[in-house]
Amino acid sequence: MHNLGKYILEGHTKHFKVLEALRRTGLIRGYGASVDSAQDMMLVLEHSQATHIEVLFNIFFRDARKAFESTFKKGVKIIVNVPLDSGWLTGNMMKRTRLMASDQDDLRMKSKREAPLSNMLWVSYGAILKCHILF
Repeated sequence: MHNLGKYILEGHTKHFKVLEALRRTGLIRGYGASVDSAQDMMLVLEHSQATHIEVLFNIFFRDARKAFESTFKKGVKIIVNVPLDSGWLTGNMMKRTRLMASDQDDLRMKSKREAPLSNMLWVSYGAILKCHILF
């Protein structure tokens, strides 16, 4: 499930119960939630029997790391969402890369060459490869 509100993550609805019933009957093999923070991961772990959690995690967004140990201990698989930050961390961007002004609104348009990226934080692609992605 994607973009769940806190009310659902806290278990106040039947969403997780229905999915767990489907899993127990064999109609689905697993289920999970897509969240953005360690706090939300902990809510999923506390209020569901989810088999997977998709979470925003990359060199810029590391909050989720706080909940990784608890997630692993419970046997829940982690799917890393946006590991390359919508293309910013692919190694294709250079100091000389220029973007068109309209690209600031569309992160998928990073290859145009009109406005400089001089204030961009440049990181080593190798640092990202140290992140373990589990399927």
